[in-house]
Amino acid sequence: MSCIGINALCYTGHKAGISTYLYNLLNQYNKKQTNKIIVFIPSRYKSDFSQFNNLRFINLPIKNLAFRIMVEQFVIPVLFIFYNIKKLHSVGNVVPLILGKRNIVTVHDIYFIHNPKRFSFLKNIYLLIFVRKSIKISEHIITVSNETKLDILKKYDPGIEKISVIYEGYTKSEPVKKLTNIGIKSQYFLFVGTIEPGKNIEGLLKGFAPLGKKYELVIVGKKGWGYQKIPEIIRSHCIENSVIFTGYVSDSVLATLYKNSISLILPSFHEGFGLPIIEAMSYGCPVCCSNTSCFPEIAADAALYFDPYKPDDICRCLKRVTEQSIRGKLIKNGYENVKRFSWERCAEKTIEVYKTNCF
Repeated sequence: MSCIGINALCYTGHKAGISTYLYNLLNQYNKKQTNKIIVFIPSRYKSDFSQFNNLRFINLPIKNLAFRIMVEQFVIPVLFIFYNIKKLHSVGNVVPLILGKRNIVTVHDIYFIHNPKRFSFLKNIYLLIFVRKSIKISEHIITVSNETKLDILKKYDPGIEKISVIYEGYTKSEPVKKLTNIGIKSQYFLFVGTIEPGKNIEGLLKGFAPLGKKYELVIVGKKGWGYQKIPEIIRSHCIENSVIFTGYVSDSVLATLYKNSISLILPSFHEGFGLPIIEAMSYGCPVCCSNTSCFPEIAADAALYFDPYKPDDICRCLKRVTEQSIRGKLIKNGYENVKRFSWERCAEKTIEVYKTNCF
């Protein structure tokens, strides 16, 4: 295989979303001793990859989004030539435009079109311009679900032969023996993800509120754009003592939270994949999620579904998942469903895309 470059400037250091996808893809490449891969990463996160000895890393100073755009569009193309790279795989939706068909891009979703309120005004403008151009000029597009593939075809029409669907995988960690410093006092529902408008935390809180006297809601993830209104929603529904924010937690702590929760609740309006779904199922955690976008594709018959736009429907689902007979069926189906997903398979299929498009 010719020398492949990986544009990893989207990596944020938090094992969530695109960063999880990137980290696990590179971990698999490293295991395969793929020594013809050069990875461009933000220098501040170089320690995260210090054990990946079979890959070559180029550290680049990335201070913010504006700086990332400049480095991505002007510095990486120069390094592309300098290191004699055959193709560049950008894993975060956007490519260096000047490289044209020498690009391969992973597009995780185009949610910024469906709901612009998910991001700030400037980031929306950036995504609207650069994702469209990236899809148009790239040699090949990788998506993480058939739902995203259909979305791209409908909005941009790049040609069906230009797109490959490669599912993400999941990683299991050893749970800790005892949770400390989280403050859980009763049975709880679990949410995992960045706290921002597209994740529909507001709808989740409203749906959970009628159950707040008996159960707790544990929200795992960093505070993103639009978090400011969440505390007021909690106060207005009198559930201050029933909602716990943990922030970012280690993989082992997250494993324990999955294993001991009543159910993972994923109320997003739209997702490209929904990784917490298969993570939860792998630990025997029942799943309740939205009936929109990719969720039925990824969760299949191993989840209860609700309308994310209707808090009453979310509440109905939360009540149902506490029933033991329903939980048993979901757990059994979940273990079967996750057999469809693995990071090893994801990496193998991605390497096949490189080979097909590099010769």
